Amino acid sequence: MRRIILTTLTIRLWLVGFAYFVLAALTVSFTRFDGGAAFIWLSSGLLLAQLSLLPIRKWGAAFLPAAIAILVMVSCFGLGIRAAPTIMVANLMDPLIAALGIRWACGMGLRIDTVRAIVVFLLSAGVAGPALSALAGAAAISHFTGGGFWTNCFTWFAAHGLGTTLFTPLMFVALSGDAKHWRTEARSSSLVTTLALSLVALVAAVVFRQSALPILFVPFLPMTLATILCGRVGAIGSCVIVAIIGGLYTVHGLGPVNLVHASVGLRALFLQAYIGCSALLVLPIAALLRQHRDLTDRVGESEARYRAMAESLGDGIVDVAVGGTIRYASPAVAQIVGIAPEELIGRSARTLVLEDDLPNLWLAYEQAMASPGRAIRAQYRGPDLASIRWYETMLRTVQAPTGTQLGVVGSIRDITERKEAELRLSTAARTDVLTGIANRRAFEDIMEQRLGQLAMSPCEASLALFDLDHFKAINDTYGHAAGDRVLQTVAQAARAQLREDDIIARVGGEEFAVLFWDLDKDRAAIAANRLRAAISSLAISVPGKGSLNITASMGLAEVRAGEELSQLWHRSDIAMYEAKHGGRNCMRVAA
Repeated sequence: MRRIILTTLTIRLWLVGFAYFVLAALTVSFTRFDGGAAFIWLSSGLLLAQLSLLPIRKWGAAFLPAAIAILVMVSCFGLGIRAAPTIMVANLMDPLIAALGIRWACGMGLRIDTVRAIVVFLLSAGVAGPALSALAGAAAISHFTGGGFWTNCFTWFAAHGLGTTLFTPLMFVALSGDAKHWRTEARSSSLVTTLALSLVALVAAVVFRQSALPILFVPFLPMTLATILCGRVGAIGSCVIVAIIGGLYTVHGLGPVNLVHASVGLRALFLQAYIGCSALLVLPIAALLRQHRDLTDRVGESEARYRAMAESLGDGIVDVAVGGTIRYASPAVAQIVGIAPEELIGRSARTLVLEDDLPNLWLAYEQAMASPGRAIRAQYRGPDLASIRWYETMLRTVQAPTGTQLGVVGSIRDITERKEAELRLSTAARTDVLTGIANRRAFEDIMEQRLGQLAMSPCEASLALFDLDHFKAINDTYGHAAGDRVLQTVAQAARAQLREDDIIARVGGEEFAVLFWDLDKDRAAIAANRLRAAISSLAISVPGKGSLNITASMGLAEVRAGEELSQLWHRSDIAMYEAKHGGRNCMRVAA
């Protein structure tokens, strides 16, 4: 198979070399109007298109047929066999320098789909390559013909620069088989493409058939229209049509180009320059249009992808504009708030929130707008007072690529059952008559519930167990009434140190448990140490016996995904006893 591929490539390279010879022979035979350099040169465009399709290691195989073609052409149709080697080197320098510049800046292939790629192509193929090859070519021509060096240099540079920039894209389409892709890119029907290019041909024929008025600017209008409708197909097709029609009429002495009072060679250069300016007009437009269409496609694909994700989630998703108007609501919203998504679009998001909770939600909205990229959690009640429903939302700012804030996207989740469970927990917590905080059963219930939530909505949390040091000695020395007072004071001090989402419970005689919710391990350790320090700073008054101090030994364990409550409790308990054995009045973090 590899041998077949190599054979096919070799055949194609030699066919390109033959085409190179034919083009070179025709242009030298018919466009050396003053006996010097040819005024039209298309062969370099053919070779450059071929080089752009090959890896650099295979360029030598492409240059060999072209070198032979130049040697034969110059010997038979040009300056003779003595001039052939120098002319060959000069002609091959042109596409080589251009190909190296394009490969270095844009990689393999001929890219004219961005403004940057067009600039690189024009500088490499239209300036750098022709300029350097013109010096060698003009020197050889002047030496063998006696003509002026700078005149031949200018003619060579202009002919090679214009011919290469005009002919290379067309040859690239032909050699690469990319025409179908370009046709698809046009996004217009064959009829529209045909009509657009026919209009270009009609206008070009009208302009170049007459020689009375210098109206060469008129074809620019249908060329631009064809480019807008058909993309690069319209741009390159228009240039080719204008070049063919303009060239034919100009050769027969018709058209505005013949109003130029100059030699035939200079008029040929003028026509090439005119077509080159046409290409400079329409190719950047085609590139910008393609970039715009690519961006539109990416935005459409992104929107479709995220819409599919939003519609597959259990949580409702809403997109809210800066003014508070709902722009999008996912189907899940209907099940959560009881309103169809299409009925929500255009409504104010305020209508979904109980008026008393609006300040809380507005604060979360302002925090989200002030912290792009950060998700802000907020809880609120729905407006139906007959059946209070609690909702939790996560708000995140939506920004345009320019940084302009477009609004927020929020997820909506019904947390009524969680709120009711928390209410039951709050009530159950007061069953500990002595301290007024949760007992062990209530704490374990809420822990099971929170661990279940973590499986659906990941959140960081930690469990801390702490035991009051030498508590039995307090009971023995000061009496059980003093011990009860110590427990009550510690519970009150602990509640003062914790946040609303944290849970504390008395789980044993002098043992307490704290769930630090929505805190990572490091911040939970800081909060736990702050709690331990607050306990150690207490001065507990005992009537008739002065005051006493108490300390606590604490163990902290981070909640792990999928971990059972018994396992979490065991790790925290081990850490607490390590603290006791480590000198008491300290904290240890479970491994």
